[in-house]
Amino acid sequence: MKLSTLFSLTFICCASLMGTVIYAFSHYSSSVTSLENLKNKQYAADYLVEQLKENRFLLATYARRFVSQNDGYALQQYVQLLDESRGDKARSLETLVPYFPQSSQHKARKYVGHYISDFELLKRQEFTQHELSLLAEVIVLSENIIRTEQNAIKQKKQGSQAQQEAQSTLISQHYLDSLTAFNSFLDGYQSFFENRINQHYRKIKSDINELFLIVITMLSINILAMVFITVVFRSRLAKPLEKLNIETKKYLQDVEYFTELKTQPTVYEIEQLTHSINEIFQEISVHIELLEDETIQREKLQIKAEQSNLAKSQFIANTHHEVRTPLNAIIGFNNLLQSTRLEKVQQQYVQNAQDAAKVLLSLFDDISDLSNIDGGHLSLNIQPCNIENVAQYLNALMAEQCQSKYLSLLIKIDDDCPVYFSTDEVRLKQILTNLANNAIKYTHQGSIILSIHADHSTQKIRFDIQDTGIGIAQDQIEKILHPFEQADSSSKRQYGGIGLGLTITQKLCQLLSGKLTINAKLNHGSTFSVHLPMKMQSSKTLQDFAIKDVKDISILGSASDMAAQLCHVLKLIKAPRYSIYHSFEELYSATTINASILFIEQVFVNRLTKSQFEKLGEHFLQVCIIHQQFQPLSTVPYTLDNVHSIASPFLPSQVSRVLLLANTPTQQDESPAPWESIDLSGLQVLLVEDAPMNQLVAQKTLENFKVNVDIAENGEVAVKQLKTKSYDLILMDLHMPVMDGFEATVAIKQCNTTDNIPVVGLTADVQEVTRQKCLAIGMEDVITKPFDPVQLAKRLATIKRSHPFKIKQFN
Repeated sequence: MKLSTLFSLTFICCASLMGTVIYAFSHYSSSVTSLENLKNKQYAADYLVEQLKENRFLLATYARRFVSQNDGYALQQYVQLLDESRGDKARSLETLVPYFPQSSQHKARKYVGHYISDFELLKRQEFTQHELSLLAEVIVLSENIIRTEQNAIKQKKQGSQAQQEAQSTLISQHYLDSLTAFNSFLDGYQSFFENRINQHYRKIKSDINELFLIVITMLSINILAMVFITVVFRSRLAKPLEKLNIETKKYLQDVEYFTELKTQPTVYEIEQLTHSINEIFQEISVHIELLEDETIQREKLQIKAEQSNLAKSQFIANTHHEVRTPLNAIIGFNNLLQSTRLEKVQQQYVQNAQDAAKVLLSLFDDISDLSNIDGGHLSLNIQPCNIENVAQYLNALMAEQCQSKYLSLLIKIDDDCPVYFSTDEVRLKQILTNLANNAIKYTHQGSIILSIHADHSTQKIRFDIQDTGIGIAQDQIEKILHPFEQADSSSKRQYGGIGLGLTITQKLCQLLSGKLTINAKLNHGSTFSVHLPMKMQSSKTLQDFAIKDVKDISILGSASDMAAQLCHVLKLIKAPRYSIYHSFEELYSATTINASILFIEQVFVNRLTKSQFEKLGEHFLQVCIIHQQFQPLSTVPYTLDNVHSIASPFLPSQVSRVLLLANTPTQQDESPAPWESIDLSGLQVLLVEDAPMNQLVAQKTLENFKVNVDIAENGEVAVKQLKTKSYDLILMDLHMPVMDGFEATVAIKQCNTTDNIPVVGLTADVQEVTRQKCLAIGMEDVITKPFDPVQLAKRLATIKRSHPFKIKQFN
């Protein structure tokens, strides 16, 4: 049996039952409607019979009153009623309403003003022809009675002699029989309707009984049919499907052991479905075997890839460490060599070697950073970051390079930028350094502009580095963000590099929850934008640097960019008023003695004699010389206490401090920088280093700062030396034979006599995990090789200040 046969039987049963119910309902509805119509007709007939009887009674009453009492009003009413009944007078609404039942009285309004007889009114209602013929006989009887009454009225009008005869006419047996016949006929008319309604009601009742019997019969048949179909469905469809489902679940639970599904012959479609499922399962089994093999191969490849990636990362870390160790010696010896007296050519040679070593160091740092980022080993240190510190850092980094290429450098900061926002300052400086170096590398003339913008609506801060260099073609922008890629091969030959800077920059931006965007056009410069979240640490913005109390700000400048930069910063900090002059004559004629402050370009200072310089210092309370970064100030014949200098590009905090000095000159801070205020001479330092070259570099560098240095070639020797001599500080290399720096530091910290001596790690390993490990075992700080001599001195001075009771103070 096919499913289509079962569905057809089900459909036939449902359709027959539905058809029977619809037929019974429609037949019952028509019978009830017909009965309702008959009841309405009976009501209308009763209403009409009562009206005809009433009219007949009124006509007879008016005629007798006139004949017996000679009542003229009665005659008038008789004539009027008779005219309306015959249609000889226009109908009024009052005379029409009695002929219509209450449910149809709205139809009476149509005949108002019409000349229409009673019979015509009856014909226009819903009566059959047979019913109208019966009513016509009633009208004929009424007309016969009316003729008798009219004869009596005529006799009455002939005189008193005929009055007795007229009265006899209206009480004659013939007249009374006619009235009785009229009323009897109307009663018979009512009985006719009642009989018809009773007959119809009996017929409807009989039909309903028959329909009920038919419906019960069909319902019983359909119930039996549905029971049969249900049994068939259950045995031929539901049970096989249930069994098929159970077998399928068993297969899915253990797909490795496929056995063919089997079902007893039932419905044709079930057999076909079972056959198809068996074919599918066979295909699945084959694919599962292939997939398992492929999965095993992929797992092996993944393990190999992870091992390879780990080995690569370890190789890069080891290589980076091993390369930084000799680079530390090269850069250190170059620093020592530069501190000696050299000829100009020798100094240039040493500087070239130093620059090459720094390029090589930067290259290995980029490779290490890329490896750490890809391996997920690069951690962030989110701390409050001062925007001005970042700007000053880039200023110091870019100014000398821009000066050497005769490029204009400009820094613009929006006045609504926050002073502090949360980010990793080291990584932010690394990002901006990469972009700034690229901008300077690919720009031969024009300017470099660093702009910092704050968007408080989106809580984003944007750093733009714009150049007027060679630009980038639109189809090359995506390419340069890939590792080891540059815009074209000619750029690589001309400018050098391996194409890692922008890749690292983009990945660092993403780590800081930001993004890098590039807007460039070939031969028209480029703008690299770094977008970062602006998580403000306070509500303070650069507008808070505003200076409102300083008056008489004068600027003596040329047509260079420095005066324009200074004006931009003055507007930024909302300086109340300033004036620009282009010559000394114009300046002196427009200003008064003891004017607040003068900003003067160095080009004008170079022209001054001793007396002119003294006059300048007497004329203004404060004098600030503005000059290019790394451009040496000209020697003036006389120095004054109220003369200062700031280098371009100018920052709001720098200019604000100078303006504050104009108001409160006694608050000028002449104290040296913190690291200059600490004398390192006589400091006893134990240098633990295994490489002879690095020993020599570190020793000579520290001795330049008048530090007493002893050397231990490994950790074991250092621990022994500490037992015989006390030291103020230990510089500890990490990777050494016999006992490395980690073991030595732990041993030193566990000893009661040496646990207070600060230990500073000295290593070429720049990984953050290494730094954290050093701090965890008790080191005060970690300094990476190669180190800058000045930076090393600063770090030692900072550690010395933080340990006032652990380090002896030397005179």
